[in-house]
Amino acid sequence: MVIVDNIHSICENFIKQDGNVDYIERSNFLLKHSKMLKKLAYQYNLVVIILNNVVADVPIMGADPAAGGKGFFENKSRGQNIAPSLGLMWSNCVNERICLRKKNAYGGNQEVRRAISLEKSAYMRRGELDFEINLAGVR
Repeated sequence: MVIVDNIHSICENFIKQDGNVDYIERSNFLLKHSKMLKKLAYQYNLVVIILNNVVADVPIMGADPAAGGKGFFENKSRGQNIAPSLGLMWSNCVNERICLRKKNAYGGNQEVRRAISLEKSAYMRRGELDFEINLAGVR
C-alpha cells in the first residue's frame, strides 16, 4: 500500500514568488505522476491512496445558486458547497473517489458522527455509510 498525504501540499511548490500559481506546470506534474502511480499499482498489485483537501465550490459561471445552479461537485460542509482542491483536472485522474466528513462536530464528550461516501467508482454505485470513532474503536 502507498499513501500520499496530502497531494495538495505537494502542489504548493508550484506557487511562484509573486503568489501566482503555475497551473500548466502543476497539471503536467499531476498527470505525469498519477499515470506513474497507476502503472506501479498495476505492475506490483498495490493499493494507492492519495489524500486531497477540499475548498469552497464556487458555482459555475452563470449558474445562480438561488435559482438552483450548482458547482461541479455536490458535497457540503457546514452548509457550504465543497470540492476537491485540485479541481476537475485531478478528479479525472482518479479511479475511485471516497469522501470522509463529519456529520456533527459538537464539542464536549459527545461522540462525533462521521460519514464515508463513495463519490466516484467504475464498478460500484454511489453510497454512504455513517460511523463513529470512540475509545472502543470504529463502529
